[in-house]
Amino acid sequence: MDTKNCISDTDLVRLWENELIPQKKELVQQHLENCTKCMKRWEQMSAGAGYFDDLLDDNAISKLEKEYDEKGQMWWSEYVAEQIFGLLVQVPDQINDFRKILGVKASVFVRSEAVIDLPLLQPAQEHVKRLAAATGEGFAEQRLHQDEPPFDFHLVQFGEQLRINVSAPEDSPYKHCLARLELLRADVCMLSRILSVDKGEAQLILEPKDIRPLKLSQQRISVKLVPLVTQQQLIEAGAEVYVAILTKLLEHNEPVIRCNTVKVIARILGSEAPSLIKPLANDSSEIVRAAAQKALKQFPYLTDTPEQKVDD
Repeated sequence: MDTKNCISDTDLVRLWENELIPQKKELVQQHLENCTKCMKRWEQMSAGAGYFDDLLDDNAISKLEKEYDEKGQMWWSEYVAEQIFGLLVQVPDQINDFRKILGVKASVFVRSEAVIDLPLLQPAQEHVKRLAAATGEGFAEQRLHQDEPPFDFHLVQFGEQLRINVSAPEDSPYKHCLARLELLRADVCMLSRILSVDKGEAQLILEPKDIRPLKLSQQRISVKLVPLVTQQQLIEAGAEVYVAILTKLLEHNEPVIRCNTVKVIARILGSEAPSLIKPLANDSSEIVRAAAQKALKQFPYLTDTPEQKVDD
């Protein structure tokens, strides 16, 4: 039972009224399943039992309103940031554009770097790969922990495949971020990739076709990871920045990105949504047009489409 983070009266009332956003609702319900104290409060509320009477004095109402403003706004900002972050993950090549919109400066971020001896094997024949799978030969592993790490690295080589696992501490501001990972030799970047760190974890898998051109076998190299955009920055950004990011995403040349952006706009922007979505109702892509038209039906009172009269 987790009494330290018990459900507030506000959230119980909002659960009763079905006003919680999906992510928050799921967390509240999970807590109820594991906390007898909160479950008893919930059962009292569900049964009537004078529960609301205890909340209706002036002090309690004032407390509830304050709690709703603080926690409700926080949870909504987290939800919006999560939705937009999910879109940015799909467009890693444009991440610098969104850093500019967010006003991110390079000096804001720390750099995580580790120097390693990477004992990559020479290209193996197919029968050698099978032998490695059967005997474990051709397997190499290194863990790199730093004293004050924004990230730790775990490298695993099996045959000709290399996996680089990245982890961030539980309380790290980089637990949800987009970051650039580089392999360097003598300060020369041999390979660069954008990684999405989600819940403190990320993984880059390099196949033989990725590794062979690098000629890294038996070399001493550096692995460097630089955070680019964090989800926390999006939480703190504010509505104007959200609109600027989403507007930029609606200009993307990939229909799937435009389509996904329309869906996110419809979920998070409310009255701001129609003005952004409306031009996409005539998009060149069928899936984008369908998504935009479906989204606009959610806001009939905000569009210019005249309401059809129905005869009695």
